[in-house]
Amino acid sequence: MLRQIADNSEVGVKHLAIMAAVGTSVSVLAIYQPIQVLAFTIAVGIGVVSLTRKTLAVKLMLLFGGIPLEQLGQDPNNPADKPILRSLGGTTVDGLILVTVCLVFTIVLVRSRRLHVPHGMVPFLVFLSSTALAISYSSARLDGLRLFLKLAYPVLLALLALSFVKTKKEIDSAIKYWIAGALLATASGITLYIVHGAEAFVSGGDVRYSSGLTYYGQFSMYMLAAFVLCYTMWRTGKRARYGILSMIFGVQAALSETRITWAAIAVAMLVVEATSGTGLRRHLRVLGAAVVIGVFSLLILWNVPQVQQRMFRSELEGPLSAAEGVERLDLSSRGILWATLYEDYLLHNHWLGGGLGSSLPVIRRDFPPGVAAPHNEYLRLLHDTGIAGCALFVISVAALFELVISLVRRCASLGEATFSRVSLALLSAYVITAVTDNPFDYYLVFSQYIFFVIAVSVLVDKWRSNPTSGTPGLRMAESKDLD
Repeated sequence: MLRQIADNSEVGVKHLAIMAAVGTSVSVLAIYQPIQVLAFTIAVGIGVVSLTRKTLAVKLMLLFGGIPLEQLGQDPNNPADKPILRSLGGTTVDGLILVTVCLVFTIVLVRSRRLHVPHGMVPFLVFLSSTALAISYSSARLDGLRLFLKLAYPVLLALLALSFVKTKKEIDSAIKYWIAGALLATASGITLYIVHGAEAFVSGGDVRYSSGLTYYGQFSMYMLAAFVLCYTMWRTGKRARYGILSMIFGVQAALSETRITWAAIAVAMLVVEATSGTGLRRHLRVLGAAVVIGVFSLLILWNVPQVQQRMFRSELEGPLSAAEGVERLDLSSRGILWATLYEDYLLHNHWLGGGLGSSLPVIRRDFPPGVAAPHNEYLRLLHDTGIAGCALFVISVAALFELVISLVRRCASLGEATFSRVSLALLSAYVITAVTDNPFDYYLVFSQYIFFVIAVSVLVDKWRSNPTSGTPGLRMAESKDLD
């Protein structure tokens, strides 16, 4: 798969020469900061590709999600450290790439005059507009701008795919890049384990598995997205290798020990099963999956002390009632964080909030450097954009659900519904993880895949409804499905 990608990715000698020239120039200016050389080289390279080969740019971003470089150059004792361009407020390798890609994608879409926005995505664009306005009255405009770009990038990627992907073959190729990125991340984690052992993944006394190039929380969500893709394709009747891949990616997501990701995996599986078949058969699928997931989860919880420690900060001495389980559930001090943010929100206009990004100074003021985000996106939006902004987000996500559900219903077979089912499962995971984690910040490892697969679902539905649509000669070209 990796060899095929390399053979098909003809960036061109001219583009490589431009990338090399820029990297050399930057290295002269920042010879004592090699991390900046890497960041500028990658950012400019992706920018050049985005201007000349739009679909290849989409594929490269899907691949790059598996090998994020955010930890390079950072202080290991301060995850919030931003080592690049500190004089301008600081950023990371991924942050510089984010700024470049958002700018270039916007230029490409505006110049193309081929912008296609599905009706179900319009509310999300309205929500983005409201967050942009919320930067104007923020006390932390730079943090607000960063958050706005993280929210906008996945949508820009989806719009780019909607505007320039013209064939089923291109979709198949993009999915290969996505899976290849997950395989690269898998290889990275295995290599780290071989070289350094389990000690390389110890954090706070727990073994929190990751690829080594990103934190375990982000890594678990990245593997969650890859798992949902491969699990859905396997359950749709694709080749058995997707079942094997789903197991590989699902195990890695679980080993990161991010509890909200465990819940998201379970819900995503139930959503996939609920969209399979009709009538009694569908209900039996869901019931069977729920029973298997429930029994398996209880067996692990009861027999693995490490999981008990992770869930309750102590080993269980006997069965717990539902009320006792909720009472003893370990929130990792999130309750204190949430209470602090809510109290600060009450000091601002309740309808408009304190401005986009204003929650981060509160966190920096009252919590150690390791706490770098609110760990609840609904509360973050309530604090930063008020009731109005939070309501717009909920409405925009509901519109995406309505769009995807309508796409599932219009498909005549499971094969046609593959990507819309993936979209529905990932959207469900998105709203769940937003309760105790930070999917807004995970734009490369998580949210870009959600919006990309929504775009693919729209394209497949468009081609199914009107096979003659699109550019002549590029209409739903036949290709073997991911062979």
